[in-house]
This record gives sequence, C-alpha cells and structure tokens, in this order.
Amino acid sequence: MVQPIVIQSFENLITAHIVMGRLQNDGIDCKLFDENTLTIMPYLNNAIGGIKLVVDISDETRARQLLEQYHREDWEAAECPRCGHKEFILLPQKKPSNYVTAIFTWFFSNYALSINQYECQHCHYCCDTLPQKETA
Repeated sequence: MVQPIVIQSFENLITAHIVMGRLQNDGIDCKLFDENTLTIMPYLNNAIGGIKLVVDISDETRARQLLEQYHREDWEAAECPRCGHKEFILLPQKKPSNYVTAIFTWFFSNYALSINQYECQHCHYCCDTLPQKETA
C-alpha cells in the first residue's frame, strides 16, 4: 500500500473481517488497523477510533462504491419473519438494562452507550440483526 486511507471504522472485529473479506474478494487490497489493540483492550475503542479498514488511495473510490453496494444489498435482502415486509429502522433497545447502561456510560465516559436493535416498521417485530429472507 503506497498511500493508505481509512474508508470505514468498526466496533466489532467480526464485522470488520467480513467486510474486509468481501472487498478482497472483489479485488481490493485492504487491511485492518488497530484490530489487535481493540481485541485486547476494547475500552480504548473511542480513544483510537475503532478498528480501521484501510485501502490504498488509488482504490478508494471503488472501495467506497462496493461498501455502498454491500450496504444496499443487505437492506434489500432484509425481510421481516413475522409479516414479510422489508422496512426496518435501527433503534435503541427499550429495556431497563439499556437505560442503566446509557446513564452509567454517560456519567463515566464521553458518550452514552446503548444497545441497538432493528424494528419492522409494519408489525414492530424486533431483532438484534437485520433479518434476511430465508432461502430453501
């Protein structure tokens, strides 16, 4: 890599590796920075800006286009298992433990941490990950 540039950062190592693998499969040379540091010391995530996905500046435009395509494909493939609709929004979980966590991190950190979930706009079904249409 002649001139590396950060195109996305992640809080989750697994998601970072999945995206990196997809880009590499599409011919983009990329690497992850700070993955070892944040695996060992996850509390430093905000201080160092997460796990960084880095590409060469010559691949930046193509990599950003592919990331946008991946994001669009994930949302288009989403389908509510209860009602079959495809419209979801990402919201904080409405649980007492989430409120306590948000208040605690707000007092002892520089931001309030909350756990998010996806909610169907039609039937209000909630899940932790974007549900995908099941294929037979």
